[in-house]
Amino acid sequence: PPRSTLFPYTTLFRSDPYHNKIQNVLSKLLKSSRQYRNIKVEENCVDLQGLFSDAKLHFFEIKTDTPKNNIRQAIGQLFEYSMFPDKQLAEKIIIVGDTEPSREVKRYIKHLRDKTSINIFYRWIDMENEKLSNEI
Repeated sequence: PPRSTLFPYTTLFRSDPYHNKIQNVLSKLLKSSRQYRNIKVEENCVDLQGLFSDAKLHFFEIKTDTPKNNIRQAIGQLFEYSMFPDKQLAEKIIIVGDTEPSREVKRYIKHLRDKTSINIFYRWIDMENEKLSNEI
């Protein structure tokens, strides 16, 4: 039988040192920007969350694949963390990767936002220089 039937309330978690490094750098960059406060890492399964300067909660989900795959992998998680079963916890959900998306993927994230009216954005970190992009 599938693993989910044998262990319905567990998920296989693998520690990814690179993911953890991005998470640490992101936390540091958000704190130093002074735009966020009350930053929490790995609370209620959310990679990182913080209150923006307008006191609205933002959720960040870190992915380490291509930008397009990052969006695909993160959307379900972010929707669940923010809205399950019938709530709206985060005002904004942000997917974070380590590569700038192509023009086509930038259009895609904007299209998702326009068609769903959900505040979903993409940001990337230049890990070599520890710089965080603006939202797209």
